[in-house]
Amino acid sequence: MNRPLVSVILTTYNAEATIDQVVRSILGQEGAGKDFDVELIVVDDMSTDDTLNVLANLGVHVLHTGCNTGGPNRGRNIGLEACSGQAICIADHDDVWEPQRLSLTVPHLERAPIVTCGYTVYDRVSGKTDCRIADQPLVEYPDGVTFMDKLARSKTGQNTYLGSILYSAELVHVRFEEQYGVVDFDWILRLFDGKSSIEVGHSLYRRNVERSNLSLDPVYRERDLEVTLACIASYKRLHPRASRLGTRRAYGTYARYAYVTGRMPLARKYFLKAGITPLHAAYWITTFVGATWVRRRFNVFG
Repeated sequence: MNRPLVSVILTTYNAEATIDQVVRSILGQEGAGKDFDVELIVVDDMSTDDTLNVLANLGVHVLHTGCNTGGPNRGRNIGLEACSGQAICIADHDDVWEPQRLSLTVPHLERAPIVTCGYTVYDRVSGKTDCRIADQPLVEYPDGVTFMDKLARSKTGQNTYLGSILYSAELVHVRFEEQYGVVDFDWILRLFDGKSSIEVGHSLYRRNVERSNLSLDPVYRERDLEVTLACIASYKRLHPRASRLGTRRAYGTYARYAYVTGRMPLARKYFLKAGITPLHAAYWITTFVGATWVRRRFNVFG
C-alpha cells in the first residue's frame, strides 16, 4: 500500500522571527517517510523582511502571490491549486507543530474526511498558555453535526480552528474568499457541510499570538462580521433556526469586541441586535460606567 501524501500549505508574510521553527516542525514530523510523506507548499505574500532568505537557507521552494494581498487567503488558494496530496493541512507562519501532529491524525482519515485536533495558545507578551482540547481522546461527529454547530456559532462541539484541521483532498475544491482575504468562517462552513468528522483530544500544535493580533483589528472585525452574516444568510432557507442563532451570536461577538476596544456606543448597538440575555444586559449597563473594571477582571473577548 502506498504511503499517503500530506500536502501542507504554509502562508507567510514578514515571519522571519518564527518561520525557521515552523518549517522544521512541519518537516520533522514523526512517521514522515515511513507512514506518510509530507509535501510542503509555502506561499509568500511579498514579505519585506528576511523571511525569504530564511526559507532559502532551509532549501524550501516558495511560491508568491505576485503582490501583497493583505491576508493569507489568496496564498492558501494558490497552495490548494498546487497541492497533490491525498490529505491537506493549512498552517499559519507562527504555528509550531508537535512531532505527532500528523501521526496521530492521518490514520483517522480512513473513517472520516475531516480530522481535527486540539492546540495550545501561547501569548508571547504575557507568557501565558491556554490549552484547548476535547475532554475525550477521540470524538466522532456524524454527518452535518459540526456544520450545524458552526452555523449556529455554538461555543461547544468540535474544535475547528483552521490550523487544527486535516482533511481529505476530495474537498480541495473548497476555496477561501479573496474579496477581503482574511476571513475563513465561510470556508469552514462549506468544508463541514454534510460531512462527518473526528476530533483527536490532544494538543498537537502551538499558536503563537500577541495581544496586538488580527482579532482586535477594526478593519478585520468589520470584514469578518460582513462575511459571516452573508454566509449565515445563505443558509437561512434550509436552516432557519440555526441561522437566527448564528446571526445573533455574530452580533454578540462584535459587541464584545467593541466593548473591549472601548467603542461603547457601538457595543450598545450590537448588544441590542444580539438580544438582551442577562450577560448582555450586564455588559450593556456597564458601557455607561464600570467597563474598565470589567475588562480588567474578565475575559470579555477572546
